[in-house]
Amino acid sequence: FSTKARTGMANKLFAETIDELQRALDKSAEAKAVFVYFRGTAEADTGENWCPDCRQSDPVIEEVLANASEGIVFIVVAVGDRSAWKNTRNPFRLHPQWKLTSIPTLALWKTDRRLDAEECKKKEIV
Repeated sequence: FSTKARTGMANKLFAETIDELQRALDKSAEAKAVFVYFRGTAEADTGENWCPDCRQSDPVIEEVLANASEGIVFIVVAVGDRSAWKNTRNPFRLHPQWKLTSIPTLALWKTDRRLDAEECKKKEIV
């Protein structure tokens, strides 16, 4: 996993592969709660997320994260560019623990609780 940032009182980690995600999860074993936010990868030339739903949910997620309590870990996972995500063999689609069907998806680790693309846009649900 790459850069670590502190937002509010939560620790924010970043991952782009299943292995990086697993390392971030391992590192977060003692956290009160671990949220995993799957989103599209930003375009290299513009810095914009290629995923329209992600562009809408990102500000909502960031606002909620800014008020997160201490001991929370938030892992941002970039699942790939548009063609990588649309590929039915995308590792995040196939992984037995995640089995993603849409992005953005916000998951609470070690539970079956997930928010889908439409729910991630609603501050009152996030």
